[in-house]
Amino acid sequence: MNTVKHKMKNIMKKMISVVITLAMLVQYLPVNWLQDVFAESGSKAISSSFLQTGTDLRPAGTNNYLMSMGNPMTIDVRLRPNWNQNEGAAVSPKLKIELPWFYYKDGIVVSTTKPQEVKDEDPSVEFIGGIEAKLSSAPVIWYATRPTNNPEYGWGSDYNADTGKGEFRRSSLEITSTKDIDASAVTFAVTFQFFTKDGAKIPENTSAPVALGASYTQFKDPNGKLSDGYSNNVGGPVKNGEDSSDVRLINIVNSNLEWETSVKPVSMPVLWDKYNYEIYEVDIKNISKDADSAIDYFSFMLTVPSSNINGNRNGVLEQDLMAWKYNKSTGGYDKNEDTGTDAREGEYGGKYQEGGALIWDVTNESDLSNFDIDKYASQHDSQYRYKYSQPGQLGVVVGSNDNNEGTLKKDQSRKFYVAIPYVNNFESNYQPEIKLTQTIYFGGRELAWSKDDKKNFNFEKQNTDFTHQKYLIDAANNHLTEKNVPLGKDFSYYIDNFTNISNTPVFNSYTVDTLPEEFNLTSLAIEMDSGEVLENWFKNGDPTSFISLKFKDKDGNEDWKSLKDLGVSSTIDGNTWKLGDLDDVLETYLDNNKGTEFTRDVKFEFKERIAVKESLKGRIVITGYGKYLIDYKNNLNTYFQQWNWTPYTSVGSDGSEEGPHYIRTDKHISTEATAVARSQRATPQSKGYGIVHDPTDSTKDLINTNTNDRNEECQQVSLADPNAAIRFSLGNASESAMIPSSFTVSNLLREKSSGSGVYVGLQASSIRLSSELISNSKIDSIDFIDMNGSVYNVKFSDLAGYSKSDGSMLITSGCWKRKIPNLKNVKINFKEFNGNVTNALDKAFVEINGIPNSTGEYRFDGTFTTDYNSYKGLSGVKEDVATGTAILVIKRIEPTIEASANYKADKSTSASNPLNVPNKSSKIDPTNPTYYQFKIGNDSESSAQNVNLVFDLLSVGDVSKDPTSPKLKGFDTEKFVIKSGYDKAMEIDKIEFFDYDQDPDKDTAKWTIKASDLTKYINSNGDIVIDQDKFPSGMQRVKVIKVVASTFNKLVKNDDRVVAEIYGNTDSYSKYNKNNRLEASLLFKPIGPLYNDEDARENSAAFSVDAGQLTIDNDVYQKNVTSEIVGKSSNMDGNEKTLGIPYSRDFTYRVASWNKGISVLMM
Repeated sequence: MNTVKHKMKNIMKKMISVVITLAMLVQYLPVNWLQDVFAESGSKAISSSFLQTGTDLRPAGTNNYLMSMGNPMTIDVRLRPNWNQNEGAAVSPKLKIELPWFYYKDGIVVSTTKPQEVKDEDPSVEFIGGIEAKLSSAPVIWYATRPTNNPEYGWGSDYNADTGKGEFRRSSLEITSTKDIDASAVTFAVTFQFFTKDGAKIPENTSAPVALGASYTQFKDPNGKLSDGYSNNVGGPVKNGEDSSDVRLINIVNSNLEWETSVKPVSMPVLWDKYNYEIYEVDIKNISKDADSAIDYFSFMLTVPSSNINGNRNGVLEQDLMAWKYNKSTGGYDKNEDTGTDAREGEYGGKYQEGGALIWDVTNESDLSNFDIDKYASQHDSQYRYKYSQPGQLGVVVGSNDNNEGTLKKDQSRKFYVAIPYVNNFESNYQPEIKLTQTIYFGGRELAWSKDDKKNFNFEKQNTDFTHQKYLIDAANNHLTEKNVPLGKDFSYYIDNFTNISNTPVFNSYTVDTLPEEFNLTSLAIEMDSGEVLENWFKNGDPTSFISLKFKDKDGNEDWKSLKDLGVSSTIDGNTWKLGDLDDVLETYLDNNKGTEFTRDVKFEFKERIAVKESLKGRIVITGYGKYLIDYKNNLNTYFQQWNWTPYTSVGSDGSEEGPHYIRTDKHISTEATAVARSQRATPQSKGYGIVHDPTDSTKDLINTNTNDRNEECQQVSLADPNAAIRFSLGNASESAMIPSSFTVSNLLREKSSGSGVYVGLQASSIRLSSELISNSKIDSIDFIDMNGSVYNVKFSDLAGYSKSDGSMLITSGCWKRKIPNLKNVKINFKEFNGNVTNALDKAFVEINGIPNSTGEYRFDGTFTTDYNSYKGLSGVKEDVATGTAILVIKRIEPTIEASANYKADKSTSASNPLNVPNKSSKIDPTNPTYYQFKIGNDSESSAQNVNLVFDLLSVGDVSKDPTSPKLKGFDTEKFVIKSGYDKAMEIDKIEFFDYDQDPDKDTAKWTIKASDLTKYINSNGDIVIDQDKFPSGMQRVKVIKVVASTFNKLVKNDDRVVAEIYGNTDSYSKYNKNNRLEASLLFKPIGPLYNDEDARENSAAFSVDAGQLTIDNDVYQKNVTSEIVGKSSNMDGNEKTLGIPYSRDFTYRVASWNKGISVLMM
């Protein structure tokens, strides 16, 4: 075919060359040569013609023009001499146009160019109007002559009788020149319009011929010689020597008919399939203003690109447009394979996706904005047959004079869709064109008027692609491509917006979601919109069969396993299909297939064909959790096949031939969809508390009730108090779990001084893990760490025996003591610690109970930290750490003793200033006893443990020289009293009594009253009263009373102090007590390795008992003469009384004695 085309081009080139050569030769031949050949006489021929150019022309077929009343038209007229420039000129040239008049004859409108003759023949004739014309433009030497006939029939509508002027002419328009004319052609513009007479109306579709002719009177040669003139008959045929193309007769139709037509492509098909329908819209509308202007019927011809013309490319195939031939006898279509010339005589039709053009009248379709040929063709057969007389030309006739199917009255229109089945054979740079020739028939006599329209169009290039979207959502359901997610807690990725954004269908599609590293898949779900079913998008209705997971064995072989193969079942909740427990399924499968790994790819298979713009009406939900502080980037890729039909036979590499077929190309989406779940950091919380437990009522526990010098919360505790503890409440303010994590309590003990080997602090006795700590975490193990660095690790599962019924755990020191004698640190290793755990004193906590073994302020840090860096892929990541501090202030006890000696209303609180009392006070003044009183308190926040209150009656002893015959002197105890309220201050274990000759530090007490027996000695006031008559018979004189208390409470002050009183007889005086004191002391002494002398307190009170003061006064009297006093130092008072008495006279010798002291004088 290409060879033939090349030969034809060469022939055409040769022919054109010959024509051009002949034209050049003829130009310089003498005119008489032409005349000899063409002219009937020796005159020079002149041509005149109506041209097809002008303004406001409405051609209606060949040489037919439509014109309406009030709407003139202008047509160009050409006068062309048929001689050469050097041959001469025409004298008095003239152009004449004959113009018709209309009148009725026998009820029919007829026309004449000679109205006067008609009127002369029949004076009753009334002219209704006609056509008048004027010369609109011409060269300056040309003008229109004045009418020579009756002005009524010569002048036009613009004639002014006063001036005798007007431009329009009737009956005829003659145009002449003021000069001779040479061989140059002249073009005039002549305007025509209808006129009426006396209000008459020219009927619609009235028509009349308008004739043209030209002449001149003489011909003058270059030498001035004149010869005959020349004329051609007005409207007559073209003679030899004249231009054969002259048009000297046109027909002007009075028509107000106005119409329009257009063609445009309304779709740009993609050339990919066997039939790719380009739809053209063909419009025709009667836009006339006159209601009588109607179109009787119409036809249109579409010229489309044809492969038969374009070298077997770039066009519709003949066999496709001639696929279905109309059978007149059956009224149906027969399959046709004949595309020869004879076959073009028939009519053809189309069937959707089976060949042939489809033609629909869509005039009355309400909405064509989203015309879907698939849908429309499935509901409507093609409505029109078409002629296919030439390749690429379809002719359709709508109506005829025999029916009104094609009639279009004023403002009526028709719209047609013509679908042409192109094949995939266009070159990429080819610009196809569609041409419409629309022909209307009107006037009741098949007046034909044609209009053309054409448009270029393009075929859309095949472009196959998909959209998909992967996202996370926030609380407001906003779509996010990045989001912080908590560790250890399920979160979901969402996949949707699967849409075929190709311009062709795609086939065998599927999507693969690649899960992030370390993402633990737990479930999948497919959520379909209301009313949707899985089959509308997916391969079938069973998600376990169209969802599969990819595995790789130890040899690197990959294999997809459907969820059905893995034993997964689905549940349906409304329009949601759920597939759960996938983490367990994966674990089981991998356990059963050692060496196999899950590649983290999840495949969802779609249905075979997905139409253009078709989308998933729903979404896929992928749920799981992460355990490490990494970004969980989820990738999504969608794969599909692109199909292309080839109408040609292809030859394979093996030489085999394959006829027209689809070429399948595997493709995948051009944009990978990602969503990144950024691990949310944990927010660990740790708060420390110092505690003193109330062993009987936990609601009375003391917890951080004090502050230290730095205004930090702390708890003052007593040295050696077994109720002391530190507690750390733990929390996590983030949703993110702490995976893994640890909590360490450090420095329970520290070395008192370097190298001393003495460890001070809190000697742990037990560790308590609250139930909420255990329920909000997964504990792996606990490390017990010694002062020497040794670590004893115990798995949490091995500590089950320490669990309590309330879910808590109390680990006693027996767990670690043998391996870790000096517990310094405790570290709890968590596999995970939940998110959103409230940090509160009584919630999730670790408590270490113990005994403070040294005074001072002790700070215990509780460090709660993540362990992100334990993940192999991370290093140098900052951990989230919270440290709480529990502070115990272990103070020395501050015993207070107020001692006093009491007698009557007098009291002495200083042993150095004893209270004077009589000897034998109980004997001489039993109503005013002498007694020691001790008020015992503790100003410290620390209580004292194992306290001995030692009351020592220092004056008691044996004053004899003979041990075998003791003489006991000193304060003789008659009653021991402890005032009521003592139990608020101390807990008495026992009271011991020691005799005068016992050492309380070495000897066993003479008498002991146990705590359980004390009730026998408590009176109605609550006082403990132990009278002398209760003493054992062997007790001679009490020397020491020891009150042993297991605890002496803290902050025992003022009226809360213990009041102890020792009543007795003052049996001593200066002879036995050289310092004149009967002193009693009280020693407050805590017993135990944690106490020293600084913790003891002692105070005493004393009585002063003098011997009786015997005074003797001697005097001599003689009558009224008294003695004189002279000094004499040897006497006790230093005086001597003397009296001179006559010899043998009577005198009186008086001796007076008395006791000036408070003590009695006894033998």
